[in-house]
Amino acid sequence: MSVQKIHFQDHCITINEQRKQNNRLVELEKTVAEIPVDVQKIHDTLRRFIELNPGFIDMPVGSNLVRAVENAALAAHKANCKMVRYKCSPIEAHYPVPKPLM
Repeated sequence: MSVQKIHFQDHCITINEQRKQNNRLVELEKTVAEIPVDVQKIHDTLRRFIELNPGFIDMPVGSNLVRAVENAALAAHKANCKMVRYKCSPIEAHYPVPKPLM
């Protein structure tokens, strides 16, 4: 077998591996892009719940829940910013920094 043919076969294998990796990255991008939307819904729902139940913050672990949701919203925002920066997410999907619940 000629050196060119061996090189071509190796190149084909490399290209196929790159396609597989690209497909995995595309699926990962789609999944990660959904996280900020879902976390924002949770954040907004908890904000409304606190408005309707002002004593919620004084309940046991109420403040822990608020802090956990705020941390998740901030982490989702940071992940979304990185997705936009690396052009893995459209600019339209860029969400603002979540406002504190309290």
